[in-house]
Amino acid sequence: MDQTSLQATLDFIEHVALGSHDDLGKFEITEALRNENNIAGVSARILCALIDVPPVNQNDVLESLLFAQLVASARVNAFENPEQWYKEFSVSLSQLYWMNIDGPLELHKASLSSTNVSVSQIVLDFMKDVKDAEGAARLVETMKKLPPNDRLPKIFNSLGAQRNTSIFQLSTVKPVGRNVALVSGAFHANSNKSVDQVLFAELSNDNSHFFQGHFSSILNVGLYAGVRKAVKKRLSDRIPNYIQKEPLVDEA
Repeated sequence: MDQTSLQATLDFIEHVALGSHDDLGKFEITEALRNENNIAGVSARILCALIDVPPVNQNDVLESLLFAQLVASARVNAFENPEQWYKEFSVSLSQLYWMNIDGPLELHKASLSSTNVSVSQIVLDFMKDVKDAEGAARLVETMKKLPPNDRLPKIFNSLGAQRNTSIFQLSTVKPVGRNVALVSGAFHANSNKSVDQVLFAELSNDNSHFFQGHFSSILNVGLYAGVRKAVKKRLSDRIPNYIQKEPLVDEA
């Protein structure tokens, strides 16, 4: 990469407007103490199953995802216009050396049951047909085991839901050569009930609308290393506010 391109990216990182989710206060990041290369990580409203990913690249993924979310949130209210927010998020992510390999994310309305079904089941039914998205089931099982007041679900539920609307992603992240590949399910829902736990809210076709899509992207780790410090510096105290790691449960 030439110095002109690097400087353009550094200028973007330094000067682009960053929005803010509701502030949760400042907390120390709790690093997972076991099975350190298999982690459930939250980056604001994105849950990631980081499988066989070294810790430095775990942070690269979570921090770049957070940066792109904050850029998007400075431009669009995610809960008022989720589809446009996702577009802004995708554009911002591409400016941080993530290469989308699927084309634009497209969200489609899901067909809901006439009886109440957990959001987690709707998500897993969708993700089972998405190649290389096996981490979704492990994320759901991890969330089931964590108490709601644990830092990871607290961040995800607080930032992924607002009153009766939710917007969130479940991602599987794995090494591919020297880089890192992400396969993500992207979702948003509207209901006539207040949402407290994003994945475990219950929806039916008479009270809710649910939209879903997926995309794949690859982070060029070598190029991102050149802007890693700049991203960390710009995010500053947002990192402990919006990022948390816990051990990922074994194969679901």
